[in-house]
Amino acid sequence: MKFWFLRLNLFQRLLIYFSLIIISSLVLVTVTTYIKASSTIENQVSVYLEQIVNNVNLQIDEYLKNYELATLPLITSQEVRKFLDRGAISGYESFVEYSEIRDSMDGVITERPEIEQIYLMGETGRYIMSNEPRGTFPVAEFYQDLNERTPNDGKILIYPRINQNKLVITMARKIRGTKTFEPKGIIAVDLKPSYLTRSWGEIKLDENSFFMIVGDDGQIIYHPDDEYMGKEIKQSIKNRLANKSENNFYEKWKDEKFFFHFNTSSYTGWKVVLAVPRVTLFEPISVVRTTVYISGAIAIILALFLAQHFIRKIVTPIRMIERTMKNVEKGNWELAPEPSGNDEISSLVQNYNKMVKRLASLIDQVYKAELENQKGQIMLQKRELEKQKVEFQALQSQINPHFLYNTLGAINSYAILKEDDEISEMTEALANMFRYSLQNLEVVKIEDELLHVKDFLLIQEHRWQKKIPFSTEIDSQLLQAEIVKLSLQPLVENAIEHGFQPVTDESKITIRGKVKGDILFLSVEDNGIGMNHSRLLELRNKLKNEQLHLNTDHGIGLSNVAKRTKLLFGNDYGIEIFSEHNKGTTIRMAVPYRLKG
Repeated sequence: MKFWFLRLNLFQRLLIYFSLIIISSLVLVTVTTYIKASSTIENQVSVYLEQIVNNVNLQIDEYLKNYELATLPLITSQEVRKFLDRGAISGYESFVEYSEIRDSMDGVITERPEIEQIYLMGETGRYIMSNEPRGTFPVAEFYQDLNERTPNDGKILIYPRINQNKLVITMARKIRGTKTFEPKGIIAVDLKPSYLTRSWGEIKLDENSFFMIVGDDGQIIYHPDDEYMGKEIKQSIKNRLANKSENNFYEKWKDEKFFFHFNTSSYTGWKVVLAVPRVTLFEPISVVRTTVYISGAIAIILALFLAQHFIRKIVTPIRMIERTMKNVEKGNWELAPEPSGNDEISSLVQNYNKMVKRLASLIDQVYKAELENQKGQIMLQKRELEKQKVEFQALQSQINPHFLYNTLGAINSYAILKEDDEISEMTEALANMFRYSLQNLEVVKIEDELLHVKDFLLIQEHRWQKKIPFSTEIDSQLLQAEIVKLSLQPLVENAIEHGFQPVTDESKITIRGKVKGDILFLSVEDNGIGMNHSRLLELRNKLKNEQLHLNTDHGIGLSNVAKRTKLLFGNDYGIEIFSEHNKGTTIRMAVPYRLKG
């Protein structure tokens, strides 16, 4: 596709560009208009349906509350309460009692024909029904079920159930007798669900729209199609109804997409659902959609015609300029003939000719400038290398003069006071140190550096007239690893000069080495006076910013080692300081782990 497009000429490309812009813009406007209109209608319908469902819900609640009130004469009747208190009786007295209560039930049913059955059941097992059922009625099981479901505080229970293969709405309440306040029985009423349609009888709905009532367990309490009465609603719709008291959604019903809006009754817990086909919902927008599509098609045709004419006006002069540029493509750098006029095309040819002249001049200038720039870069790199080399040599040569002064003073004192082999030891150690320092090496083995440290400690022991406990914890294989020359001795000297005030029999220095990954860590630890936290932070900051100078308490040693380590191995390496007051100091040096050949 890409290569096909590249083979097209300018006219064809511009025509495609303009077509895409025009068509995409009109399609975007059309789709946006349609979506906006759909959203507006949907919102308006949703609000309208919400009002309808809320109104129907309120009417259903009032409808059921009226039946709750209708049972009050039976609940407050003394005959009913006495019936619950008495045990089994027979004869004329039983007949009279039964007739009086049955007449009261008939009176309630006469006023409200939608009542299908009234039950009065006592805990003694006695019961009265307004209409005798066909066959055997399981009174004990029915009473037990109602007794478990119905609250003991006198509140009414409303729930759907199947009675003799028919769905009914049962309203039940526990009642007490005349002797105690404890419930002695239950009065229940079965209502016909079809009478609930009175709540929305005046509402005009589309022939395919419908109301239904769903219980909190998903059972359909009412549906205009008797086939669904008492059955569990579709699982996908049940999931949508769950956990929300009011909402709307789209879902399929009988292979057709419907818009559902529901509201939950606070009185019964039922959900009143209004379903409207999506086609019916969006029927008003069909005319708008058709009009938009026709207008868009006409606009696209007209716009493409005008775009083609406009593109030709641009491309034709450019093609003329193209023919004059063929010789330039071959490297002849010939100027194009300038047309008359002051339009953009004439200006284009004039500027093109100026560009050709300028280009020839600039090519020569750029070539010369590039040569000069490369020479300058080479010289700059040489100077930078020389600068780093000089800086490294200068840093390496910064040996603490106090150490040389103190060593020579100690040798002189021994030479004057007594003749002893100690002078020979000190002199030999000092010669070894000078010889080691003068070696023209940047990195050495840890093994060689430790020998240098031992010579240094020998001289220090004579100076302080005390044996300085010194130990190493380094694996033998690490002794051949590379390390910066003269890096451990300054750290040991720092421990003696600043860690011990003065050197005592308890003073101890330990050098440890370990490898983590490709990094070798060497630590010089002392058990001296250490330093407080503020002093430690100050020293760390100065070391990080390379602000340790000769007049610093910890001298040039730390800065010297840190700078030389970074110069040789990079800024990722160097030294770190850890210390705790009156517990000692640890200076850890990190270098790349490499074995010296």
